[in-house]
Amino acid sequence: MIKPCFQHHAKRFASIALMMLAILLVGCMGDDPPDWHGTEISGVMPKLEFDLIDSQGTRVSGDDYSGQVRMLFFGFTSCPDVCPTALQKLSQAVSGLSTENQEEVLTLFVSVDPQRDTPERLAEYVNFFGDKIIGLTGNASDLRTLTQRYR
Repeated sequence: MIKPCFQHHAKRFASIALMMLAILLVGCMGDDPPDWHGTEISGVMPKLEFDLIDSQGTRVSGDDYSGQVRMLFFGFTSCPDVCPTALQKLSQAVSGLSTENQEEVLTLFVSVDPQRDTPERLAEYVNFFGDKIIGLTGNASDLRTLTQRYR
């Protein structure tokens, strides 16, 4: 039996993953207008600002990853199905891009379980999904601020 709380979080993670994929697609556009019918969403999301610890144990900020298309995904390593499925789909989406565009895309996996998700555990987890995925963690207060910033 799946607990109602888990169902709520599963839906939230899936929604965030889809939103980040949409942001990826907008970030891949150049100066030319898009050649498909869609809605411009640039400027909708707040600037990527954080002060966290990466999976190598180094303190990093959003500015450390500027100049790249950054997909922000919130999850946790003990997530049984939603997180690994979403990360696999994001990885597949990136691998479908041209080699040049693949180099510009970076997935930031932010753990919402700082008690269990140490930098070492995050490194092992994200490395399974590819080398363009960075695991991030921090204290509960900083993570709460970041998750609230991006709803």
